[in-house]
Amino acid sequence: MDIRYLALAWLFWASIAGAALETKTNYTVFNGGLAPIGAVVARYCGQNAESGMTFMSPFPLDAPPVDITNTACDTMAYVEEQAAQKVLLESTTLRPAFIFCRTTAELGQGETITYQLRSAGTDVPSGVCQMSQGKQTCEATLNGFYKLQGGTATAMEVTQKSDNIDDRSMCSVVYVIN
Repeated sequence: MDIRYLALAWLFWASIAGAALETKTNYTVFNGGLAPIGAVVARYCGQNAESGMTFMSPFPLDAPPVDITNTACDTMAYVEEQAAQKVLLESTTLRPAFIFCRTTAELGQGETITYQLRSAGTDVPSGVCQMSQGKQTCEATLNGFYKLQGGTATAMEVTQKSDNIDDRSMCSVVYVIN
């Protein structure tokens, strides 16, 4: 037998053994290492409470995009979380992967806004995005391990310390399909 064939056979088996020993890298792993099959973007929108807390409801996934300055955005903010909670998909498990939020006014000295993604009345781990003085946007990358089971309702909690009048916020959350 030619030495080249032996070398190729050894490389083949060594690569299989190496692949079996490969550890998972420090990024989101879906379905045992397979890439996600798709994603949806949910948009949460609403009027902020001046130095208070509100809950933004997600627009239906099949609704046309609404601009943050549109008054329809105001109708998606609630004082009670239960009223804001809406189901995104009835039978599909989703994993939140990324949050991007913005507000209509730049924050001044001492002003802050914190956005917390909520599911079934509890905080989604690492689902928080914060902005402070001089900012109008924030973003957060989630670890992707949290599963939002099909039929589970979500909302975005908005806590604002500000004296700006009529601030609106909009958050886009990328959910990968499990």
